[in-house]
Amino acid sequence: MWHSTGGADVRRAGLVIALVGVSGIVLAACDGGGDSGPTTTTSSSTTSTSSTTSTTVTAQSTTTQPAGPPTCQTNQLAAAISAPDAGAGQRNSTLVFTNNSQATCTMQGYVGLQLEEQDGGQVPTNVVRQPGSVTLVTLAPGQQAFTTLQWGVIPSGNEPQNGQCEANPAQIAITSPNATTSLLQPWPNGPVCAQGTFNTVPVAAGSGPQP
Repeated sequence: MWHSTGGADVRRAGLVIALVGVSGIVLAACDGGGDSGPTTTTSSSTTSTSSTTSTTVTAQSTTTQPAGPPTCQTNQLAAAISAPDAGAGQRNSTLVFTNNSQATCTMQGYVGLQLEEQDGGQVPTNVVRQPGSVTLVTLAPGQQAFTTLQWGVIPSGNEPQNGQCEANPAQIAITSPNATTSLLQPWPNGPVCAQGTFNTVPVAAGSGPQP
């Protein structure tokens, strides 16, 4: 019997064609994006910015001035009250301070006063500060400063009109400006009227007027 091989050949040829076609389809699928151009990958990054504030402090230069002489204290001073002048019911004296120490000291302002009995009991005293130039007085050893004292000897207010207007003091405590203790001096000038009122001015350099 004669067998024809033509059909087998045809089938093999068709299989080859089919494989080629499938290969083409596969290749086309792999290149399917070719017409769209190259693929671009975009990387996004976030930058964080830190803000730093710098403060510069400029140091100031401070110059320390040397300390001046200290305030005159009681143990550095001697005090003397001049004999008063008399006139028209008033009395005037000069109070003089002398620096008896070996060190320079200063005083500035008004004195303090307190009339006393012999046993230290207080007699009414009122110091009235009259206007005046308040200056710093520097006392080298041996130098002097002064103020003036003015008081009345005529009774006033509810004081007795006969006899003594106030008790007769035996001594007076004198406090130099800004000192904390007093100097005691005899008071031979009799009662001080108007409740022991003294008018005084700021201390000044020198020995002052002498009544």
